[in-house]
Amino acid sequence: MTGEDAQWLVSGSLAVDLAAPGMLEVLAGASVDSGAGFIGLSNTSTGVVTVSGDGSNWHATGNLRVGDGGTGTLNIQNGGAVNVSSGSSLLAGVMAGANGDIFVTGTNSALHVDDQIILGDAGIGSLTIEDGGTGSSLGMSYVGNQAGALGTVIVSGDGSSWTSGDDLAVGMNGEGNLSILNGGTLEAINGSSVGIGIESGGAGSVLVSGTGSQLLAEDQIVVGYRGDGTLTVADHSKVEAGSAVILAQEAGSSGILNIASWRA
Repeated sequence: MTGEDAQWLVSGSLAVDLAAPGMLEVLAGASVDSGAGFIGLSNTSTGVVTVSGDGSNWHATGNLRVGDGGTGTLNIQNGGAVNVSSGSSLLAGVMAGANGDIFVTGTNSALHVDDQIILGDAGIGSLTIEDGGTGSSLGMSYVGNQAGALGTVIVSGDGSSWTSGDDLAVGMNGEGNLSILNGGTLEAINGSSVGIGIESGGAGSVLVSGTGSQLLAEDQIVVGYRGDGTLTVADHSKVEAGSAVILAQEAGSSGILNIASWRA
């Protein structure tokens, strides 16, 4: 689909790749409106969706699942936008064995989710925001949700940001990794906290590195709640918690804070 006159209204769910490889391109101002969305639905298939160009957008009023049972990729670039509304969530790497990757690249490229973002629910899921792209969510965010899952987030480059409107858990029951690099920003607002290594068996690692890179939480940053957490602050980056930074909060947890360099 290409051009401002290209509009596709799907009254129900939209599946890109049900049982075979599938691809959808929304380009140059085109738009798609759907209920729920699936990219890489079955465990034998691969789906790719690209939303690219100023004014290009996909608006989903149900949950958007990238790599539900198979392999899914969502590319948002060159000013494109994806909006998951109506209290719905975004999930990547949903089932065990699934793989979902999301890329938000370039100035004015945007991802907004009304409810939760789950990266690596039971499978492998990732979110990369770079080169001035932005992401935002109103609900809680989980990076490495269930046992055996792997979630990864990278926020890199000046103007690149992710704003979480509720608590952010890196390594809930699975493994979670978050990197904020080269001037990127992650902010937990509305009195929210950032937890790293939440439940027993969960493992989380956060790296904040590079001038201008920031991890900001209006409430606490907990490094090792019941699980294992590591926070590394390097190369003149900034970490700020509104109330406290807590290491190894509960018995049996592990919390490590590495400060590689700082300026007085």
